[in-house]
Amino acid sequence: MSKKRRKFSSGFKAKVVIEALQERQTLQELASKYELHSTQIVSWKKEFWRMPRKYLSQSRPKKKGLKTPRNCTTKSVICKCRLIF
Repeated sequence: MSKKRRKFSSGFKAKVVIEALQERQTLQELASKYELHSTQIVSWKKEFWRMPRKYLSQSRPKKKGLKTPRNCTTKSVICKCRLIF
């Protein structure tokens, strides 16, 4: 029996990218916290810097049990990133 591929919402990706950009935890710590591989976080960060609005505005159909943060919008993520730098 094979595992199904997981799909992540744009809100979840934004949350992880913001935490990675803040550099309060190492990538490995974030990866274990969110049950991801560290290379996945790095690729999301690169993708975010290439096209932040397009990247954050995409969303997939929600499945039961998956929740995204309420305050995680494109505008709020870009504002938080500007505050970091």
